Amino acid sequence: MPPKDFRVPERRRRQPWGVLALAMLSGLAMMRNGVDVAGGPPQPAAAARPVARPVVPPPAEASAGLQPLPFAPASRVRIPAIDVAAPVMDVGLDADGWVAAPPPQDANLAGWYQNGIAPGQRGTSVIVGHVDNKSGPAVFYGLGALEK
Repeated sequence: MPPKDFRVPERRRRQPWGVLALAMLSGLAMMRNGVDVAGGPPQPAAAARPVARPVVPPPAEASAGLQPLPFAPASRVRIPAIDVAAPVMDVGLDADGWVAAPPPQDANLAGWYQNGIAPGQRGTSVIVGHVDNKSGPAVFYGLGALEK
């Protein structure tokens, strides 16, 4: 029986093409899709899915003594549970017919849709604002953390 050869064979020099291709494809995917490092703001999952609810008027005895407030424009929005205390500016519709948002540069500014119901009146008042902007979290960043 011939003696066994325990010498280590010469290493073949590997070409880095596979690693380079993987790095390039990963970089292209990140440039195309963005990189979500922070995980983003909490999302309001319950509000995202439409729920069919019958419209039920309030009981007569509950609303008998309550009168809607007179029309007054919104000037401030406060949500203590998520530390929101923001001034409110009037907004209308943008060029595409959507409710306009306040300027994104002012992270602590909300907007009230002035052609709608004023807070305190009967109906739904529309307050809009940004969740985040280029510099970080904005006025409504914590909305997804609210509970009923």
